[in-house]
Amino acid sequence: MTSQPPKESGNSSLGKIALTVLMICTTAIAVFALLAFFHVFGLLFLALVTMFVFQNWARARRNYIRNFNSALQATVQINGSVEQTARAFSTSGPLAHRCALYANQLANGAAPLNAGITCGLPLDINTALAFTLPIRKEERPAQWELQTAQETENKNNLSIASQLLYLVFICIAACACHIFFDILILPTMDELVSEVSTTGEASLLATNSRWIRLTTCLLGLGVITFYITAILGFPSGLVSLSWLPLLPVAAAQKATTLNALANSIEAGCPLKTFCELGMMLPSGSQRIKCAQTINALENGQSETHALAEAGWIHSSELALMEGSTPKRMAEILRNIARQDIRRANSNLNWIMTIMFPASIICLAVSIAPFATTFITELYGLTLSVANSL
Repeated sequence: MTSQPPKESGNSSLGKIALTVLMICTTAIAVFALLAFFHVFGLLFLALVTMFVFQNWARARRNYIRNFNSALQATVQINGSVEQTARAFSTSGPLAHRCALYANQLANGAAPLNAGITCGLPLDINTALAFTLPIRKEERPAQWELQTAQETENKNNLSIASQLLYLVFICIAACACHIFFDILILPTMDELVSEVSTTGEASLLATNSRWIRLTTCLLGLGVITFYITAILGFPSGLVSLSWLPLLPVAAAQKATTLNALANSIEAGCPLKTFCELGMMLPSGSQRIKCAQTINALENGQSETHALAEAGWIHSSELALMEGSTPKRMAEILRNIARQDIRRANSNLNWIMTIMFPASIICLAVSIAPFATTFITELYGLTLSVANSL
């Protein structure tokens, strides 16, 4: 008997759509209100709130997808029911609807891998290998790739995120102080200057204040953009570009693929078959590299040269893999994955070593003329008032 999806799924989908529309409308109203009343301060504050919401959503979704793939791999390793695992994930979570469709297709006799791709599930390469190759739990390297992904995401992210958020809060505080100055202090100083002096320095104060707001706005938005890209890994296609320094998110993705490749080599799977599996999955950067590897193999190159040409390994590592046994080649690939993760963490650290003091200097350079002009004008105004008495 064919299993049917829950009757509440239609109402649940409508409820989610209504909630999404309500959130979009509320966000749009908040955007216009903040920009209308607070200008740059509102823009930065809104960007900060959006970043926090997006960060929580992205991490929750990423952890859910990771747990889903791990559950499928464990189910295959113990010869369990993939349909029951899909049913368990169809009750809640960001993939609930897709998992319900997936379970229905499995109940109708569809192959697990093809059904998952048809339903749009974010299956990773290790799950595809588990569905295709008879790799048992005792043959796998103790789930090293999962531990690597978690360590990569959490090792340096906390300290780096603290520095970036510190810069954002400084920008917001600077905007708030200058809004307070423009609303309450500058009009009073204009009035006093018009009564006792004709120097016109108050207009210079207003000009400097506008430059500070512009600098803090650009710097704050730039820091938030860097945080979303380097720490959260969005968009994924950007962090995987070959001409950019290797970042931890991209290194974790590459490490997962290299460990899956090592597992397939130990199981006797040809490289072309592995790349064909990778071509079936939705990961963009992985599909491009798999296509390049297949083209290199079809042009008559060896497997190791094909890996180097596609960017999986460097040319300096090619000599180590030439003529190696499958077990030795798998060990080399796992070592390459570890080295890439260490290099990515080092790249992020030196970027922050340059970026953090440079941002502080930019803020100081933008605030220094305003502070100097304000103190000078206040001193001259005090002398003018004292002389007029």
